[in-house]
Amino acid sequence: MAPIPPVASPDSSSHLKLTRPLTVVERRYAEAAWRYFQANYHSQSGLIDDRSDFQGATLWGLGDYLAALHAARSLDIISAQQFDQRTRHLLAALGKLPLFAGELPNRGYNTRSLQAIDYGGNPVPQGNGWSALDLGRLLAALYNLKSYHPEYTKAVDQIVLDWSYLRVVRDGILSSATVTKDQAGRTLTRVNPETRLGYEEYAARAFQLWGFDVEGSAVGGEYQTALVEGVKVPTQRQRTDTNSQVNQYTVSNPFLLYGLEFGLDPKMRSLFEPVFQAQAERYRRSGTLTASATTLIDRKPYTIHSAITGKGEPWVALGDDGQAVPQARIVSTAVAFAYHALYPDNQYSQKLFPATTDLYNPLTGFYEGFYETTGKTAIGFTGSTNSMILQSLLYTVMNRQPLIRPTAMKSPWWEAVAQGDSGRGLPRIPKSTAKLITDSNGSYWISSNENLRVSQQ
Repeated sequence: MAPIPPVASPDSSSHLKLTRPLTVVERRYAEAAWRYFQANYHSQSGLIDDRSDFQGATLWGLGDYLAALHAARSLDIISAQQFDQRTRHLLAALGKLPLFAGELPNRGYNTRSLQAIDYGGNPVPQGNGWSALDLGRLLAALYNLKSYHPEYTKAVDQIVLDWSYLRVVRDGILSSATVTKDQAGRTLTRVNPETRLGYEEYAARAFQLWGFDVEGSAVGGEYQTALVEGVKVPTQRQRTDTNSQVNQYTVSNPFLLYGLEFGLDPKMRSLFEPVFQAQAERYRRSGTLTASATTLIDRKPYTIHSAITGKGEPWVALGDDGQAVPQARIVSTAVAFAYHALYPDNQYSQKLFPATTDLYNPLTGFYEGFYETTGKTAIGFTGSTNSMILQSLLYTVMNRQPLIRPTAMKSPWWEAVAQGDSGRGLPRIPKSTAKLITDSNGSYWISSNENLRVSQQ
């Protein structure tokens, strides 16, 4: 896989101005986090493994990688030439990924062959559906690449214009596809609304950047809550459009990513603050440092959701199958960094942060965290953890401004939208359905129609 042709002088891009340089210690953290993306880079394909023990990538993981690339370049951890080479290589790979049903990227790919795989790494020649959440993660990162490095705009837009959005955006909500087989062995595709708390809201905001009407998935409406440490913690959106039985659990990851990239609009802040407050209250009550997240562990079930609440219980550790995993709760390194970036003056984030700053291998990046019960390091490395650390460090030197900024509206994407009748489900109107605003609460992205309502009051 060869990189796309050069697009401009590598030194010509990036409009980002930092409010201050990294301190010596912060730079050490950033360099350690970038080590993950050096150690797990496939130079032939241009891709990065989602986790160090598995040769596979999801669209979410590739979004993490692109976000990490932007942060590493902005923080001067990598040179302009390194950024350009890796970015062009990644864009070339994204443009060659086999699409599920000729519509959208599959849920996973082998990072050497680019062939579709399932979550166990097994080849699935017919594909295995798509994740609207993963697509949202990548769309956010691609949008931001265009914002800060407009020379890649044409290449980025060509990738996303190859996709069809007819089934991923339906009736104002995001939907994902899964593949099953019936008793006769026939392959069946099923498309269902996304319902994962926090992740749906994050992905919806990303789709709005590109002009899609996904108001039904964007943050807002009523949410069910559970009382945890005396705090009403959100558990799921109240909705009538699906009776999905997807395992629901509340973790910090998507709320933190939303806050770093999009800022905390009032609606998101109403969800974000109880999620944080419950963890701080648990520490105050029990002395147990808590940074609830989805992380990797080095034994079955390999992925652990250290939930604030899940399956109706507080402070449980769950596998992907919804089963409890005793003694597996982890204090997440990435969550500690992100809370410290977003709430630098908070006493609990100040207590949590230094407990994780030494959890790195200078050759392979930051570990996932440490076990609550034993204090032992959770052995494992992921792109998500190290990307969030880099983004958190960038946020701290950007005067706490949202990492994602508006992009130019003159581009192949918006030209195609304006032409209409694309046969691939492009937005109806050639403008973003989200808008960056600044008020007394700070800077943050909101839905455009929400801004209209505010201006009319």
